[in-house]
Amino acid sequence: MSKTDESAFPQLSIYGGMITPGLTKREYAAIHIAAALVSNQELLGPDENRAKRAVTITDVLIAALERKPE
Repeated sequence: MSKTDESAFPQLSIYGGMITPGLTKREYAAIHIAAALVSNQELLGPDENRAKRAVTITDVLIAALERKPE
């Protein structure tokens, strides 16, 4: 499993097991990027395009974060 598929905020039980995995880190980042796109009037377009753009930006962000520093 890649780090992007790990849970951003898992809920753990007091006994050490996972109750719910919650959103993935990728889903969490995409939600915030989509919110930024929606709040910027200049970037408005069809809803589907905004969603695709948010996912694309998220994937670019994740790829940049996974690169080793030079």
